[in-house]
Amino acid sequence: MRVNWNTLTPERVWKETESALTTRNPQVFFQVLRDCGALRVLFPEIDALFGVPAPAKWHPEIDTGIHTLMTLSMAAMLSPQVDVRFATLCHDLGKGLTPPELWPRHPWSWPGGC
Repeated sequence: MRVNWNTLTPERVWKETESALTTRNPQVFFQVLRDCGALRVLFPEIDALFGVPAPAKWHPEIDTGIHTLMTLSMAAMLSPQVDVRFATLCHDLGKGLTPPELWPRHPWSWPGGC
């Protein structure tokens, strides 16, 4: 069965996302979306982080998408607040905008992430 992810309303997507962010392991929601191809449609900014390298000095897992899910997992252990978890999910979005020729550096990731 094929699902047309574009037919979901933003309100429904947020409702499901908010629900996932309240769970013990919110990163699983985003990994499942990625595994079935929905992350690229529903959250293209997060999907764009996978495969983007970061300096090993700061991120030993190297891949920014993996780093994002790992930090979300850690945030879930430290805080039950949805806003904290959502902020953690978004903290590196600017790295998805870095041109590949600049990798693994991300000189504009701070303003781009905002």
